[in-house]
Amino acid sequence: MKLIKWRIRSLEGMADSGWLTMGPGATLLYERSASGASVALRALQHISPPCDSLVLQGFCGSLKDIRQRGYYRKILPGKRTAALAVFAADVDLIQDLAVIDSDLFETDRIEVGRRLDYSRWLNFVEIASSTRWSQIAEPMMELRHVLAEKHPPPALNLESSLLEDLRATDRIRGDIANTLEQWLAQVEELVAGEQVSRIAFCRQAVERGERFAGAKRLVEGRLPRFVYLRPGDTCQSFYDIDDLEHPGTGGRGDESISHLLAGLWQKTAFAGATAKRQQLLQHDLAETVARLNLFVGDIGIMPPRFLVTDMSIRIEYPELSPDSAVGRLAPIATVLVLCQALYGRLPILLLDEFEKDLSQLGLDNLVKGIQKIGNTCQLVYASSSAYVAAWSGWSGVLRLAHEEIPTF
Repeated sequence: MKLIKWRIRSLEGMADSGWLTMGPGATLLYERSASGASVALRALQHISPPCDSLVLQGFCGSLKDIRQRGYYRKILPGKRTAALAVFAADVDLIQDLAVIDSDLFETDRIEVGRRLDYSRWLNFVEIASSTRWSQIAEPMMELRHVLAEKHPPPALNLESSLLEDLRATDRIRGDIANTLEQWLAQVEELVAGEQVSRIAFCRQAVERGERFAGAKRLVEGRLPRFVYLRPGDTCQSFYDIDDLEHPGTGGRGDESISHLLAGLWQKTAFAGATAKRQQLLQHDLAETVARLNLFVGDIGIMPPRFLVTDMSIRIEYPELSPDSAVGRLAPIATVLVLCQALYGRLPILLLDEFEKDLSQLGLDNLVKGIQKIGNTCQLVYASSSAYVAAWSGWSGVLRLAHEEIPTF
């Protein structure tokens, strides 16, 4: 799945970023106010974080009220979406969705949002996820009429008021869908002839919401992970497996890496014995490094070496200076390996001002490396440097929309 565009709103310092269109590779977010870009990228990560537990750490200061048409309106966290993203569905995903419901063969774009209360929603753009009552009202009422003539109403177990109270625009989902589905299954054996096909039509329509719920779960499992990284983010050389039960405590700046390692260790739980789990994790990491070796080498980084022994995970790099371009890119290489090993796909990287305090040569090498990474996975690189913005090779250059934000 490719990220097409995204939007952040209702956060302090940025009421609404406006829709920002992504390029296919390395997209530059050029902002002279570095803090605004940081807020945007941190919020964007909530769409699909490297590990779900990171969502609960919250957005960077949500607004309590907004001003619309000259009036102040209170923001309800459960109703207000703070981060939105639109993805393009790939061919494999569309084929799998069409197995669930033939209408999903028309899937093109998928919209995903994270509300301020951290709940997430997902929609197939221009494809309704449930049936309106008007689409089945006539055959349902006909069924009820035919059956009422042959069977006493108590045997049908359907309150007459349910159908009569439904409005044409009401969606058939939740408790209503469950009630109608049970009723149709009950009366199916009581009818014959044309009523059989009528029931089949109604059941297909009533069960649409249930099928689409399954389709949404499938999409959620395929979403690329968003990983936010800053120049201070580091990769620890040693991780105790016991500590991975509570990831993110290994040291400053290793949050994403420790969560990914924790996910990988949990993934081996089915193997049972600790020695078997260690062996399986070592194999998965070595295999992934070998698969990504050519790519990582092409951006000028020696791939990390993972050693899983004695209830610990060691990550070894050649001697790297954190003040060099290669040193700055090293944690990125680690994240790429871990995401590929854990989820079977590369992430979308959200990189925040990695050029800080680099020499001119280091800056040039960094930008070259980041743009090469964009040839393999999508990324957003935030920078306040006009020099970086002037580089050719970005697949897009974005600016946040700036609005005057009222204080309360």
